[in-house]
Amino acid sequence: MDTQSAPSLPVRGAPVRVIGPVAATAAIALCIAIVLALFWPTTVSMVEIWRRSETFQHCFLVIPIALWLVWDDRQQLASTAARPCWPGLLLIAAVGAVWSFGNLASAQVISHFAVIGLIPVTVLTVFGTAWVRVLWFPLAFLFFAVPFGEALVPQLMDWTADFTVAALRLSGVPVYREATHFVIPTGQWSVIEACSGIKFLIASLMGGTLYAWLMYRSPGKRIAFVAASIVVPVLANWLRAYAIVMIGHLSHNRLMNNEDHIVFGWILFGAIMLSMYWWGTRWREDGNRTFAPAPTTVSDWGRGNAAAAAAAVAVLATFPPITSALMHPAGEPGPPDLVAPAPRGGWQPGTSPVSEWAPELDGASASKTWVFESGGDRVQLFVAGYRQQAQAAQVGSSTNQLVRTTNLRWKQVARDTAEVADPDGAALPRVLRSGEVRGASASERILVWHWYYSRGRATTSEADTKLDVARARLLRQPDTALWVALSTPIGTDRVAAERTLAAFAREMGPSLAVAFRESTQK
Repeated sequence: MDTQSAPSLPVRGAPVRVIGPVAATAAIALCIAIVLALFWPTTVSMVEIWRRSETFQHCFLVIPIALWLVWDDRQQLASTAARPCWPGLLLIAAVGAVWSFGNLASAQVISHFAVIGLIPVTVLTVFGTAWVRVLWFPLAFLFFAVPFGEALVPQLMDWTADFTVAALRLSGVPVYREATHFVIPTGQWSVIEACSGIKFLIASLMGGTLYAWLMYRSPGKRIAFVAASIVVPVLANWLRAYAIVMIGHLSHNRLMNNEDHIVFGWILFGAIMLSMYWWGTRWREDGNRTFAPAPTTVSDWGRGNAAAAAAAVAVLATFPPITSALMHPAGEPGPPDLVAPAPRGGWQPGTSPVSEWAPELDGASASKTWVFESGGDRVQLFVAGYRQQAQAAQVGSSTNQLVRTTNLRWKQVARDTAEVADPDGAALPRVLRSGEVRGASASERILVWHWYYSRGRATTSEADTKLDVARARLLRQPDTALWVALSTPIGTDRVAAERTLAAFAREMGPSLAVAFRESTQK
């Protein structure tokens, strides 16, 4: 069938009113524009992430590509019956509730997914299931506009370091490794966030998914190519990291020690990805598609029904932003007054800091450090308070770290967990996060235990802290929470340092509970 011919099929003698191809594409574009406009602050926050992060700059292409895909299906869309699907209003309400939760909990990624999710649900409600069956891929493709995936960065960094170190050792190069930092005879190297390959992976997944849809028809080939678009960039990034270090080593650091390693990395990655797409053409199935049109008549999709469905969607979708705007964080706008824990169990206030190290946190309202001593053991307590939390200033943010990989003074050389026997549950969780931090000197090492204190309980879960923020705002209560860290010098005996922190946690637990409670209630 010629897909360019407009259908003209009268039904029972009634006048036929077919939605034209241009009008059909414009209708989808209008749905996207209306949803993004209704949730404008969330839309702006997505665009801001696209703008400032190299990892997500490809997201600017997502909506234009999706609209091009809709235009590519315009003839089939124009000849597909469109009937409002009123049960879709329930989905509008459900997705709006998800957006409200993400907004209340300052969980931006949830709000972003909800806003994009409202677009296909709006299309379903206004135009019906037949249109969604035609447009399911362009509508699903819109989710690539959500900037997500950065939670994978630590794992990708570890994998890259694992492969690089293993490959160097197989190449006969001796390596001393600490976490994602390693030393070889010709110098020191680190796998930082930019070396994780996350931007390669996400861009490859989007491009590979689009390629698979356009080039193949069988589900098996499409799934296989999408899988390749995930595996290949990860392997390519490992090879890139190894090649950079090896070239630097063989050239005695005359090469790959400045911007040239970035250019080399992009060239190598680009060559590997082009090879993947070239191989993909060997099994292409991008012949002309055919479809069986189902004409749309006045009785199928009258203007009144369409207008009523669109109006219902618009009214229902405005409730979440309005109600969310009314739920401002409760409590005083100023920073919390952090209270010092009272000495207990032989621990007394110290006079000098354990070290100059401090965690790297974003948006803390206030922070304080106290030192305690007992029988020659010294522990430093760091507490940061968060009040009226927001996306850029929340206690459970993944950007809050012991040490960032760009820090030239300190390096985190180990991360683990530590278990505290019979902790005071109001002050410490049973299992804490543990990290080892090294200074510029190899002998300058400290052991750090850290966790969160939120709404009267201790936790190490970022999800728990976000739930606490949402709960506090729903109940019109303060959302004040604490980021807590204990640290002590390791010296030559890590086990002794662990015993010191365990003793402090056990003996000072009740005092910490009182101080934390007072700090979050003032």
